[in-house]
Amino acid sequence: MLVQALGHVVLKVRDLQRSETFYSEVLGLPIISRISNPLHMTFFTLGNHHDFALMKVDEHAPSPDKDATGLAHVAFKIGDSIDEFRSVKTELDAAGIAILYEADRAYTKSVHVHDPDGNEIELYIDTSDTWKTNSRLTKPQECETATHASPRRAVHQASSDLVAVRGHRDESDHVARNACSGCPDDFSGLCCVELDGAARDQAGGRGPFRWFGRAR
Repeated sequence: MLVQALGHVVLKVRDLQRSETFYSEVLGLPIISRISNPLHMTFFTLGNHHDFALMKVDEHAPSPDKDATGLAHVAFKIGDSIDEFRSVKTELDAAGIAILYEADRAYTKSVHVHDPDGNEIELYIDTSDTWKTNSRLTKPQECETATHASPRRAVHQASSDLVAVRGHRDESDHVARNACSGCPDDFSGLCCVELDGAARDQAGGRGPFRWFGRAR
């Protein structure tokens, strides 16, 4: 089997109209269709028959546990310029949407927010297209496990095995990124990080995502 493309993402929401308003009016996603049988759903398009959809569940439906497996976030591209990025931040502020955190990565700059049901949404711009000529980022591959002698243990694994851990992303987090031989470190800067004791203690805490490879 060979998957050809990512088709669409469906999120479950408690209040379909409230979520429609957020995604169509705040984020500007065009609605392409709605159905009410067998489920109440709204479909949005970004050029295909549908690229994103909302599915109504019971208004008292519980939110997923923070430690449960499943969706971490959905990312939408909002442009390629810093002016577009700033404009989106201004629009979010005007709409009263709280920003969880911002992230600067090798090829993207993003802002993360919650939708009305607490689903995390990333809004990003591409800051460079040089990744297109980097074979490490355009061809499937695995990187070797790296070993660091530092007493602060580097946690690492192939990019396909990256996991998200709750923690703080500011400088007080004591997270230092390190280049690893044979590892695509420039893949959003997410492959290798080095954690000291304070960061490890925070790894299971609350707050925005900090990304790193699965510890050995």
